[in-house]
Amino acid sequence: METKRNFFDLLALADVERVHSAVIGWLLSDECEALTKEERSAVLNSLFGRNDDVVYETIEVRLEWKHIDILWLTKSKSQGKECWVLENKVKSSQHGNQLDDYVDAINESEDPAIKGARAHYAYLTLTGEPAKCQNREIRYENCTYKKLVKELEGYFSKGDLHPNPDWTIANEYFKTIQKLVTVATTFAENVSLFPEVFGGALDGQEYSEEVREAKDYIKEYGLQILMQKYYQCDVMHKVVAAINSLSNELHGKGREDIVGVGDPIAIVKEWHVGETNRNADMAIHFETYPECIPRKEKDVENRYWVYGEEYEIRDQFDISFQKDSFKFAVSDRYWNKESWIDCEKVKEFVADWKAIFADLKSSFFKEKGASFVKLNPPRGDRKGEKKRSRISISCQLKDLLAEEEAKVLTEKGKVERAKTWYELDRSRFVELVKERFKVAVELRAEAIRRYKERHPQKVQEWREENERNIKRKESEKEKK
Repeated sequence: METKRNFFDLLALADVERVHSAVIGWLLSDECEALTKEERSAVLNSLFGRNDDVVYETIEVRLEWKHIDILWLTKSKSQGKECWVLENKVKSSQHGNQLDDYVDAINESEDPAIKGARAHYAYLTLTGEPAKCQNREIRYENCTYKKLVKELEGYFSKGDLHPNPDWTIANEYFKTIQKLVTVATTFAENVSLFPEVFGGALDGQEYSEEVREAKDYIKEYGLQILMQKYYQCDVMHKVVAAINSLSNELHGKGREDIVGVGDPIAIVKEWHVGETNRNADMAIHFETYPECIPRKEKDVENRYWVYGEEYEIRDQFDISFQKDSFKFAVSDRYWNKESWIDCEKVKEFVADWKAIFADLKSSFFKEKGASFVKLNPPRGDRKGEKKRSRISISCQLKDLLAEEEAKVLTEKGKVERAKTWYELDRSRFVELVKERFKVAVELRAEAIRRYKERHPQKVQEWREENERNIKRKESEKEKK
């Protein structure tokens, strides 16, 4: 039976991310009577990770203030004046340094309602993508629509209770995001039944009503890439948890033996799930090279690194996965697109790293029996392409699988086709990603060792420059 769509379902077709922000902001403000003061306060506290029962006397909302999706301003007897910054992402991902920009906007504001207020930050997504904020003194609470739905469930009954018009509107919105979360959960638990989400062909088999409804919903609202990201984020959370659990074992061997540059590589601090050519991709990022010198001894223990000039980030390594291939790569300023068009910088970068990666592909893997066997030079070698300083070596998923698990068989036992990554058991795929990470740790150490051998003068200059920058910053701090 076809389900009647409500107003918010129709808005979802237009991919109006701001509508979600407007409704959520209104719902938790004094302007909405759907929830009581105590209920609004409880939901707000939960979304931002505050584990107490503070009740706010007033909750004011501002939308798109200084490009911040939602800003709540609260006052309470116990906490006084506070502000709450929420960045909301449904289909899109964060870009640039936007989360740092919001921190700056709050810190620099002369608005009487904001100046001097204690600030809280949260990053709301469907997928569970982690917040990326370069300011190490600021913590963004990572929260999801699944958590938001869980928080609201107790306030919106399944019956026909309509205490006021605001409740009716809010209840319709609640049902919309509840359906979205239900579909995402159904998909994630049955990924192999959704080949069309990954560009595969439908197999014509019979599905349960729950799966059919999820398929129809994903198709109608164009959520294919979002669902890919949802699953990959789920995988990455499991991979990161597994890798970080190995930290003590790896550090027990001595950091220098593992990574060569004093880098706490066993701890995954930054990863992302993005999109390239309409396919979701995921990557784990390593610390910058050359290593950043810690300001104080305790900073080594806390894994806090000083980058010299603000955002002056050197060469960065990552291990990524996209469309059935793993890549180990080095980039010049991974997130900075301006470096793409600096031809001299690209030339220098290629001269420094291309030969090293070619050596890794040949000699290193002959010894190790590993399988990163293809060298991928920077884009821009062909006419009309943008220059980008990124070099990688890659391997295909099928080359990592045993012969019997790499093929999809028919009922009669004949090989039908090669198996794609989303058809693997989730735990098996998590294990494969984890193993590639461990290989990448060795690769990074070997690449840096060879770089030091070939460019000792450049490495020394970087160290001296970094030390000068640290002394300058400390001097500026003392003057203040």
